[in-house]
Amino acid sequence: MTSIRLATVDDIKELANLCEQTFRQAFASDNAADDMDAYCDHHFSDEQLKKELEDPKVITLVAVVQGMLAGYVQLVLNHSHSAVDVAHPMEIKRFYIEQNYYGQGIAQQLMTAVLEEAERLRVDGIWLGVWEHNPRAIRFYEKFGFSEAGEHTFRLGEDVQRDLIMAKLITH
Repeated sequence: MTSIRLATVDDIKELANLCEQTFRQAFASDNAADDMDAYCDHHFSDEQLKKELEDPKVITLVAVVQGMLAGYVQLVLNHSHSAVDVAHPMEIKRFYIEQNYYGQGIAQQLMTAVLEEAERLRVDGIWLGVWEHNPRAIRFYEKFGFSEAGEHTFRLGEDVQRDLIMAKLITH
């Protein structure tokens, strides 16, 4: 059974491992090792995650299976993008599931939790950047009503990549 809960600073070590592991699972085979290392060293350090967990504009939800973190989503409140013209935006900054848990419905449970948070917080639009070469993720977001709204660049170490901006408008 999977439970979804808010991450806390007590989760930092396990969350840091999960963040790096899932990011590498998703992208290492298509990117240079130096670029992967640079990104992971900066974004998934204990210090960086602690700062994010303590930021009141950041919500990190974790999926827990048998006491272990199996996936997570990081949301940023009131973070806008020019392609998404709404008054109360929310960004899905990160959304990852550990590969061993693929196909078990955890991603769907996390996305349902995201939509519940959006409703609770009266968000009127959710957006995210997804790598243009990640068709599995694009299809997943489309199933939940997200559609392409624009693009932006994403820096992975020294490599500048193109992300699609996908958005979902919410009416209350």
